[in-house]
Amino acid sequence: MKSSSALAVLAAAVLSVGVILGFELFNTGERVELAPASSLSNILSAAEFRDSDDDGLEDWEEELWKTDRQKKDTDGDGTNDGEEVKVGRSPILKGPKDKMPSPSAQKTPSAAGEEAGPKTRTEAFAREFFGRYWELRQSGRVLDEADKANLIESVLNRNLVVPFKKYTESDVKTFTPEGPTEIEAYGNALGAAILKNSPKKMENELVIFARALSKGGERELRKLDPIISAYQKGLSAILKIKVPDEALSEHLRFVNTLSQIHSSLKGLRGMNDDYVAGLSSFALYPDHVKELEKSVGELQDYFSLEGVVFSKGEGGYAITGISL
Repeated sequence: MKSSSALAVLAAAVLSVGVILGFELFNTGERVELAPASSLSNILSAAEFRDSDDDGLEDWEEELWKTDRQKKDTDGDGTNDGEEVKVGRSPILKGPKDKMPSPSAQKTPSAAGEEAGPKTRTEAFAREFFGRYWELRQSGRVLDEADKANLIESVLNRNLVVPFKKYTESDVKTFTPEGPTEIEAYGNALGAAILKNSPKKMENELVIFARALSKGGERELRKLDPIISAYQKGLSAILKIKVPDEALSEHLRFVNTLSQIHSSLKGLRGMNDDYVAGLSSFALYPDHVKELEKSVGELQDYFSLEGVVFSKGEGGYAITGISL
């Protein structure tokens, strides 16, 4: 069942802008392009149409139908999974009486027999997708490939969300600075916390993820672990810094953009357990990094207005020395 998968939309969104690499911004002091568009497009193109068992269902679709991506005929009834879906039969129930189940049959029951809420973004997506799919089929409408692709994209767009921990004033200690020296100390402490916890040799997060999609391996996703750890350590260190009360707004925006990126990376890392959450993180990652750029710009403006200048070698230069 070839359809225009979500990956095509997500890849286009990422490749349409130049994206900085989070902490890499502070290591280089300048924008870093995501990757040569051609190389990333090739990786994603291969991932988009990957059908590991050649059953007519792409691997990402197997997640939705709860089929085995390594078996052409998951239910063993003699008909490939993709063909069963195409004609409205269930690929997980043996034929011939395997009409596509209603949405209620797709819901996950609890141990007590009551309906349980979706545990993952993929499950939430699947429930909504099957519900709308069933409604259309019950109305007698015959869905062509374009209809299915539009339905998938519509449902996916509503499930594109990356929950993150949002920090507030209660999470930060503030003080009233008596002069530029204390503001300079704040900037140096902030920059030092970033530089100390930034991975010095870091491959592009999205390229790692794209390669994981292409190869389908947990081994590739594990390469995200040190990057995720770096963000966590960086956040912990930054939250211990006392902040000038007049810079609280700028500081919180900076911290929360780091928190968003951290959550996005965890979503990418957990793709094998929650495919849609991984795709959501992939799609929203560029927006989060753009926010990081803006928050750095606000901090630069704050130091400039206070007449605080950092020289190369000082911690604060990791922020003010960035060309945005």
